Amino acid sequence: MFFKTITFTLLALNGFASTLASPLERRGVPDNTQSCNCVQHPFFNSYSIDIGVTYNNGNGCNDIFNAIMGRGVALTNWQCVADDRGNTQLWFNTPNQFGSFNPGDIVNSALTTIYPTVNGFNCPNE
Repeated sequence: MFFKTITFTLLALNGFASTLASPLERRGVPDNTQSCNCVQHPFFNSYSIDIGVTYNNGNGCNDIFNAIMGRGVALTNWQCVADDRGNTQLWFNTPNQFGSFNPGDIVNSALTTIYPTVNGFNCPNE
């Protein structure tokens, strides 16, 4: 009887947990807004930026890349893709240089030039 009770309890808990553990749906940002995150590593910063502007088959990706690089920020691991809503998502790394170098400010300036309709970019420097 003890074994049956444990088995039933485990099965019931497993069924209960599966109803609670529905997968999380990633939601993009609303149109003409953005979300920017930065993770600082010892030698580089990793940026993840969601932009509420249509990806448009990547037609703007080269312009974004060139606008940031043209302001003196070296980019590695560059990715420009469509998110689940068809908007633009960026991932890239910048060097972690200390002192007066502020990559977030430079990224914000470049993205504001490319996307003037977006409601303010706020990428941190670190």
